[in-house]
Amino acid sequence: MEYFVQHKDEHNSSLITVDTDNQRYMIQKEDTSGRIFDTPPALLAWIKKNWKPTDLEKPEVYQELLHEIAEEMRGN
Repeated sequence: MEYFVQHKDEHNSSLITVDTDNQRYMIQKEDTSGRIFDTPPALLAWIKKNWKPTDLEKPEVYQELLHEIAEEMRGN
C-alpha cells in the first residue's frame, strides 16, 4: 500500500509505504528525507504521535490513512 498525504504547512507531500510482502514500512518526503520503521505498528504509532488531522491539507485523510494501515496489518 502506498498513500500520499499533503501537509498544510509544507509544499511537499509525504508518501507512506506499507509493504508487508517485502517488509518495507516508511514515510518519505519529496525531498527524499523520511523515516523507516521495523513494523507497521511502529509506523502507525509514529503517525499517531507526530501528526494530527489538522496538520494535513485535508484532515479527513488522517483517519483514512490510519484505517488503511490497520487494514494492511490485518490482511497479512
